[in-house]
Amino acid sequence: MLRVLKPGGAAAVAVECADPVASQGWVDLVGRMEVRTPEQIAAAFCEAGFADVALFGEPTGRSALCGLHCIVGCKAP
Repeated sequence: MLRVLKPGGAAAVAVECADPVASQGWVDLVGRMEVRTPEQIAAAFCEAGFADVALFGEPTGRSALCGLHCIVGCKAP
């Protein structure tokens, strides 16, 4: 994603299932699915070279969703 962004551009990833343990039923059902925590995704953004990485989240209280989270990062200008 970073490679194709214009300088100063932003990328966002939104996730519903953010708890690998609570999401195990989905992993079993789908197969090759891997659930990462929002913090792991934010760390991957940083490792890829994104700047100003921010993490936003809101718990839903529903174990199937585990919360709604968004990770945003920018490409340096």
